[in-house]
Amino acid sequence: MTNESWLRARLGDLGGKHLIRTGPYGSELRAVDYVNGGVPVIMPKDLRDGVIDTTNIARVASSKAEQLARYQVEPGDIVLARRGEMGRCALIGSDAEGWLCGTGCLRIRPRGQVDARYLLQVLRWKETVAWLADHAVGQTMPSLNTRILADLPLSLPSASEQRRIVDALVSTARSIARARAVMEQTRRVRIASFRRLLTLGPGLDFLARTSNAFLPERWPSRAVGSLCRLSNGRPFRTDERSRDGLPIIRIRNLNGSTRFNYWDGRPEPAWTVERGDLLFAWAGVKGSSFGPRLWLGPRGVLNQHIFRVDPRVGVVKAWLFEALNLATEEIVDHAQGFKDSLLHLRKRDLTEHRVRVPPRQVQQWIAEQSRALAELEAVERSTFEGLTRLRLGLTDDLLGGRVRTC
Repeated sequence: MTNESWLRARLGDLGGKHLIRTGPYGSELRAVDYVNGGVPVIMPKDLRDGVIDTTNIARVASSKAEQLARYQVEPGDIVLARRGEMGRCALIGSDAEGWLCGTGCLRIRPRGQVDARYLLQVLRWKETVAWLADHAVGQTMPSLNTRILADLPLSLPSASEQRRIVDALVSTARSIARARAVMEQTRRVRIASFRRLLTLGPGLDFLARTSNAFLPERWPSRAVGSLCRLSNGRPFRTDERSRDGLPIIRIRNLNGSTRFNYWDGRPEPAWTVERGDLLFAWAGVKGSSFGPRLWLGPRGVLNQHIFRVDPRVGVVKAWLFEALNLATEEIVDHAQGFKDSLLHLRKRDLTEHRVRVPPRQVQQWIAEQSRALAELEAVERSTFEGLTRLRLGLTDDLLGGRVRTC
């Protein structure tokens, strides 16, 4: 229920005929038009957490951008993905002025009664995402068009209330971003520490209590496939998703996202995941979601492009996790291109990769060090997840009009 004093309107009522525009079709913008330098073209893959990720953004020559001038964006515009996962959008700032709204996106140019920053929050709100998903057309790839988006119902508070709501939500988002940054920094330190440990050995203090037989150069070399079993996830279709059931663990969830899709069927043991399981994303973004993760979330079902890694008898899971981190760095250069900015490995790239395997005593010692850092990461993740839940609740209360900012 929204506040009864708020204005009820459709998005299409809040601007002229150029309020919503579809990005160029394939006949206007083809693969041969993309170049290494030039004017950026914003695609759905570039829309992440309300901002534009320019890491792998496509570009066209200035001459081509001039031909597509009607698709240019300006500060205050919003670019929304019109197909695939609903709710992906970003607000255009002055740094992106003159860029192009790309294929697969819609450009929204809000004016008058709605603040662009407020509209961005509304478009990312779970209630709006659900509405868009329900009204999208297409079976295999849900898609929006200008007519559907124009029919989006909105409830608008006063301009000053819109600004206060945005300020509150942005402040919370910044706290979440800081918590995520701390989490990522701890992960990078962890990987660097265990890289040294796995290549130089556990150190003189440990060796003084054991034997120099535990030096890494004396550890036998074994293929990863001999150390574990890999079970691939299931390719869940969009039409199989439900409002409840088991969370579908996707690549983005391995990187800290607590936003899940759900599936209410009966899972197979091979792609069921329990808290503490070792997973490996064989498709992902280099330096981010690609590689091994110890799953610290709820019981769920595993999506495609992720392996569940089950250590064989005699292999310590926490040691194997650290060994796979090191192996990932060594084999990532063999990864192939997959769906634009993603990389992917063939299964044999991982199973045939060889690692030095220490005696079980050393594995257990390394696992103890790993668990100590894992406890610290768990605390940081708990803070991150708590802030995320707070923001979700605050978003519902503020955008739903149940809590006022003054």
